[in-house]
Amino acid sequence: APNTPRDVIGPLAGSADDLRLIDAIISGEPERPVPAPADLRLGLPRRYFWEGADAKVQRALSHAIEALSDAGATIVETEVQDLEALSEAVSGGLRMESSCALGETLAALNPPVAVETLIQLTHSSTIAETLSTISRRSAAREQIEQALHVHRPRLQQAFDQALTKAGADALLVPATPLPAVPMQSAESLTINGREEDFFSYTRATLPAANAGLPFLSIPAARVGLLPVGLGLIGRLGGDASLLAIGTACEAVLIGSQAPVSLLTGSGDNASKP
Repeated sequence: APNTPRDVIGPLAGSADDLRLIDAIISGEPERPVPAPADLRLGLPRRYFWEGADAKVQRALSHAIEALSDAGATIVETEVQDLEALSEAVSGGLRMESSCALGETLAALNPPVAVETLIQLTHSSTIAETLSTISRRSAAREQIEQALHVHRPRLQQAFDQALTKAGADALLVPATPLPAVPMQSAESLTINGREEDFFSYTRATLPAANAGLPFLSIPAARVGLLPVGLGLIGRLGGDASLLAIGTACEAVLIGSQAPVSLLTGSGDNASKP
């Protein structure tokens, strides 16, 4: 079932510069010039984004931030006000969209399929609860409309105010709160001593997705032998500009990553050679 407000093309490439070309082809718009590092002004929203990341990731990415600063980029502390509450308000509504779309698809079949039939056939209480929302489609549609036309504009405004207040071109965040973990341990993660579920990996990307903002992850450091990405969040509609900024940042960071031995950690979720 679709989730159209968050269904977007998310291309992967070997570099941010390659993504500039892909974006130009898809959008039909010309690539933006890559700025010099000294022309970059980047916001650092520590609350929520950085405080939610594992200490090892924070330490590793601090080297990337220092490298950007040493190259001439201006790093400015800033915050996205009420971020968590606003993002959750959007998520709460958009979660309903798949159920609504499924209900509409079932009703359009010939003959129509009753939701109650599917609920009786499933052996999962979680799926049954999700399916039960289909029978409340009218209320769910109201929540979706609220998410899209009330909460999402407020979230977009909060991001825009954070960028404007800092005079920043983009926000710097950990792309994920942890490096990759073995698949068998992904059900339960430990971040700074706290047990978290697998969806904690979307901590940085979900607010940007909920706001409909461009998000770019570039390789920036290592924890043990595992790469850690630095995330960049741009302005609404500013995909091409963000990719140019990311290309400039990536060029700085390629030659500045600390030796693997310096960043090798131990403890929960750490990778060992």
